[in-house]
Amino acid sequence: MRRIIFIAFCMGMFSNVWHAVPQDVADAPYIRDFAITDSHVWVLTKNSVIFRSRAEHQWRQITGVRPGQSLMDVADIGVVGNSDVMLLSPGAWGDVYHSDGTYVGVDGRGVVDYTTYDQQIGCTSGGTVLLFLQLWVWKLENGHWEEAGFANYGYPRDVQADDNNVLWWTDGKFIHQYDGDTGDNRHTPVSYFDAETDYSIEHFAVAADGNATWCLVTTDSSGFLLHRSSSSAWIPLVTPEFLTSETITDLVVDRQNTLWVATCDNGIYRLKDTAWEQFTVGNGLGTNDVEILGIGSDDTIYAGLADSTIAVFDRNAWVTETIEITTGVAEAVAQPTGLAILGTYPNPFNPETTIRYLLPRDGAVSISIYSITGQRVTTLVETFQHAGEQAVNWRVDHCASGEYIVMIDMNGNRQTRKVMHLK
Repeated sequence: MRRIIFIAFCMGMFSNVWHAVPQDVADAPYIRDFAITDSHVWVLTKNSVIFRSRAEHQWRQITGVRPGQSLMDVADIGVVGNSDVMLLSPGAWGDVYHSDGTYVGVDGRGVVDYTTYDQQIGCTSGGTVLLFLQLWVWKLENGHWEEAGFANYGYPRDVQADDNNVLWWTDGKFIHQYDGDTGDNRHTPVSYFDAETDYSIEHFAVAADGNATWCLVTTDSSGFLLHRSSSSAWIPLVTPEFLTSETITDLVVDRQNTLWVATCDNGIYRLKDTAWEQFTVGNGLGTNDVEILGIGSDDTIYAGLADSTIAVFDRNAWVTETIEITTGVAEAVAQPTGLAILGTYPNPFNPETTIRYLLPRDGAVSISIYSITGQRVTTLVETFQHAGEQAVNWRVDHCASGEYIVMIDMNGNRQTRKVMHLK
């Protein structure tokens, strides 16, 4: 996933699921993907998932999502809603994990055949989660996977989301869209070429508003960077002499519709309006060999370099930082011990969300939903319950869209959590 709105890693919670371990990594971490949020930078590397606060530069490493399992083979990372991380681990288990510790993998949850390593996950800020398994696509609905109703024409690449709850990807021949609000899906052929031309879409990027797309298309004899707005046909871009299809490694687009192009030998190019600009070692990059680009919701651009460093674009120049993970022993983060709302998923939601909560002891429990103005909408739980983790579903049938407050009360001890209902 490319465009990530927000991630909140639940540090200090769920030690039996997430493990944040400051330790030394012997091999340099090959950078495979970025997830940039308002508060954190997440990096999917060759051998793990690492993260740091955007305000600090101390990297930490996640080494497992459940006891006995490694994250060395994580296939993809994505974000659903405004605060929830999704990690996809490939292979026969088809493991998908939610940031509150919930296992939402495919085992026993509706998917017919998941014994494949050709897997990707796609998430949007509106709550849509799609799982791509070779030629099949599945959608997560209330903790259960359902067929999305269509198959790809090839394996998905460059799965990304715009700001309108629409997922985009390419299968090498077509550009696909899935509208998370309506469930509509469609594909858009690259009409710049005639039907007889043998072409391949190698890289693809979409604008945040979904109204423009860019792609690198190659044929047997040449390669083209193409651009199309929502109301026009595909047009080829005039590119600098040294920007060739053989050297391009990645594309991203910021919210000003500026195209950023990574290369394996000439640094990074930026197309702003009609002018190209090149950034190389002389502009702050540690090397001209750039593997991948990432972009945050504030349009900060991150580059993963071949020397395992990260460059951040700051005030028209690049600042490079080395990934140094603090040496130490494994830390088990503490579980909550008091009354707590552990998570609401999905959030935003329509029409149903699951509220998970922890009771420190046996006792009378009340869980109610309030409007943002303080009016009680409904009571979900009003009974005696035993200590431990519990869950209750809230299905919304007649409430307006907007924010609501979940309140749990146990002997005067109260905890609250905001949820967003979307129609």
